[in-house]
Amino acid sequence: MESGLLAEVAVVGIPDTLLGTQLCALGVGKLEGCSEKEIMAFAAKRLPRHKVPGRIQLLPRLPKSWSAKIDRPECERLAADSPLNS
Repeated sequence: MESGLLAEVAVVGIPDTLLGTQLCALGVGKLEGCSEKEIMAFAAKRLPRHKVPGRIQLLPRLPKSWSAKIDRPECERLAADSPLNS
């Protein structure tokens, strides 16, 4: 799904006391003024409700492995350690 708002994105599950697992999207914005609210609105219009992330976290860059692939375990750690995860 191409939005024009994100250069790249990783979606991971984080523990949630109510739901068990909550989706968190970690992304790198393409545009300087790109906001979490804009990305959430875009996702809500185009995805089924159960696939819309509960949280979006913008980063300067996504963590990569030595093979230049997105490092999913590190993304999960960043999402879980985020102060927004309260």
